[in-house]
Amino acid sequence: MRKRKFQMAAGILMLTAGVFNIVWLIVVLARIIDAKAVFRFIWVVSPLPYFGVATGYGGNIGLSNVLAFVFLMAIFVSIFGGVLSLGRKPWGLVLTGAIGTLLCFPILGLVAIILTIMSRRRFKRPLWYLD
Repeated sequence: MRKRKFQMAAGILMLTAGVFNIVWLIVVLARIIDAKAVFRFIWVVSPLPYFGVATGYGGNIGLSNVLAFVFLMAIFVSIFGGVLSLGRKPWGLVLTGAIGTLLCFPILGLVAIILTIMSRRRFKRPLWYLD
């Protein structure tokens, strides 16, 4: 029974990380709060966009765009993995969501990966898996 709780907690952490990042992106892009004030705080929670902006200002626009794309994909993979974790879907997809959470919110991502690994037996087995 405890492993099911770990699985649900990992899913909730993934969803929380994804929704948090979407909300702060909307706040910055809608200019509700000054972007400089947000980046002073957010680099502790989610450093990938901070490094993307820093490389952009450093003159490497291509790497900055790649980091922005990776960050956005990590948010969507995190939400997708969280939904799959709550639905007890295949473990590999949920682990991918936990890794996406690690990229967009490292503190929650590390905990989500640990909880996902601990609850591995509670997920559905893939079709190619033989006992």
